[in-house]
Amino acid sequence: ATGGWANSLGGWAAPNLAHPWLRHYDPYGIFLDENDAIYIADRSNHRVMKWEQNATVGQWVAGLKVDGDGTHELPLNMPQDIVVDKNGTIYISDGGY
Repeated sequence: ATGGWANSLGGWAAPNLAHPWLRHYDPYGIFLDENDAIYIADRSNHRVMKWEQNATVGQWVAGLKVDGDGTHELPLNMPQDIVVDKNGTIYISDGGY
């Protein structure tokens, strides 16, 4: 990863995003995979998001999800950290219920 990539990520919570669910709320853990994708444990939104390099919108990986069909959920409660292995398996450290 380069400083420019980190700087572009710095604007991720900008108030001009179209919908509040596109913003992170209390991001906690972060992981950079071998393809330079960034995974963020978005703790208070109870989800994990993935950001590809140069992406303008993150991808939902797990946890609370809001889309055109309403809210969907794979139970997470304040995820703390993420690790992605070389096979693409995602391990999430979650606060639990």
